[in-house]
Amino acid sequence: MEEKYKSYENGLKGKGRIGLLKKPKYTQIYQTDLNAQVFVELAAKAMTALGWDIVHQNAPLIEAKAYRKQKATEKIIAKIDSTGLVTVTSTKLTDGVWDHGQNYKRVHHFWYVLQDILSEYTDESLQELVKEAEARDNWEDYEVPASLPAPPRLRKPTIYVPLLVTFLGSVLLSTIFAVGQRFFYIIVLYESLIAIGLSYCFKLGIQWGNYTNYSRLRTLLIGATVSIVVFSEYFQYLWILVEQDIQHWSFFDFIIARFKSGFTLEDINLGGIGWLVVLGLQLFIIYVFTDYYLVSHSIDYAYERVPQEVINFAYYHYYVQDKTEQEVDQELAKMGWDTSLHQQYINEALEALSEIHAFRRLI
Repeated sequence: MEEKYKSYENGLKGKGRIGLLKKPKYTQIYQTDLNAQVFVELAAKAMTALGWDIVHQNAPLIEAKAYRKQKATEKIIAKIDSTGLVTVTSTKLTDGVWDHGQNYKRVHHFWYVLQDILSEYTDESLQELVKEAEARDNWEDYEVPASLPAPPRLRKPTIYVPLLVTFLGSVLLSTIFAVGQRFFYIIVLYESLIAIGLSYCFKLGIQWGNYTNYSRLRTLLIGATVSIVVFSEYFQYLWILVEQDIQHWSFFDFIIARFKSGFTLEDINLGGIGWLVVLGLQLFIIYVFTDYYLVSHSIDYAYERVPQEVINFAYYHYYVQDKTEQEVDQELAKMGWDTSLHQQYINEALEALSEIHAFRRLI
């Protein structure tokens, strides 16, 4: 944040808001005679001056996130309608039902800074600001390069590598999970740690296998999640066989015994139904947490696999020049990206770029 705005922030006395069923937020409506383009450009300058991260900017709407210690704390949305009515909303992103007045401060601080920046502009300079924005949005400063970086030398995409990596990882993680449950089990915590480990296996599988088909990776995730829970029970069964020196007990007998003994929580036996509920929670937590990381890893890899210069080149021809897919493929072929696999990489990178922007806007 710029120094000249810190003193105003320190003098603000926030009015706290409570959110019981949803995140607490504060909304304020202002009136201005600015048009949508000018307002959004000035709002972007104000948000930048405040040190906020702009996650979406497209007139008549702009969105940003405020951070504290590298963690997003509030999301601020400013929108102007055709009559010049501006709605500014700040929503708390962190845990807790009380916002300590931070939403109020964000909204009023934003409007103060915007008005201060506006005071530095004349009508002529505002028109120039709009022209600069249009030039930026139309990529007028972009120069088509004479050449592009060569396509990366990667293995042909194969699902067998992530399949092998996740299978081996599932066996290892189920062993760790079984040992943890035998000694000291903390529900949710253990599942979360297992999910982190499984997501790392998927990350390696995606990279080593050069594979980004999310629908098939999700199928692998379902299988891996079930395998971890089932194998953890099986390893506990083997542990008891060795520990108790039991030879005639089958795995099915062990499952029946587990159901009859139930699940004990704080010295309260929840019975067989409680044990089944815990198994369901294990499956749910591991799957949901890992799926979040799986989406992130597959998007990141698809985007990072293609050099930025190539992404810019394709984006420019697709969305600025408004060329067809066939025409863009021809332009890419001239630059050495001439195989269908290379062009598939680029299309996936553009899709990943769109998904990255959507992810950044999520609360």
